[in-house]
Amino acid sequence: MKILTVGRIAPIKNYEVLIEAAKILQQRGVHFSVTIVGESALKQDEAYEKRIRQESAGLNFQFVRKKTQSELPKIYQEHDIFVHMSRTGSLDKVVLEAMACGIKVLSCNEASRNFLPANRIFYNSTDLAEKILRNEDDNFDGRQYALDHHDLKKLISRISALL
Repeated sequence: MKILTVGRIAPIKNYEVLIEAAKILQQRGVHFSVTIVGESALKQDEAYEKRIRQESAGLNFQFVRKKTQSELPKIYQEHDIFVHMSRTGSLDKVVLEAMACGIKVLSCNEASRNFLPANRIFYNSTDLAEKILRNEDDNFDGRQYALDHHDLKKLISRISALL
């Protein structure tokens, strides 16, 4: 199982949740890999990134430096599950990018609760590990959802209609 997350490495992104879930998966003998695409953007986040790298050592984590928008679709499509741990309350574009690329998304973000099925929402690292393990089929087409609700042409048309 190939797990992916994309974004800057900063405390608000809650990478500890993914590390703890990975420890649970490892204890249960699950074969997996985790790819983190991103890096600390601010000087104050460099120590956090270093800590995350240390805490994930021995858990089959791969860190990949920031990629361009044109490089990301291939990376999304090479993975099975996208995990979004940020609890900002707003919808992060990486969730929509992952869904548009056809990858299954698991999220703990409150904004994701408005459209993701309940079996794709997690509340802590234990719950995340269980959702990864179960990998339930729910017939939710994230790609279609992203196209239907977040397509740029449709957004422009809606904005134009309002004006």
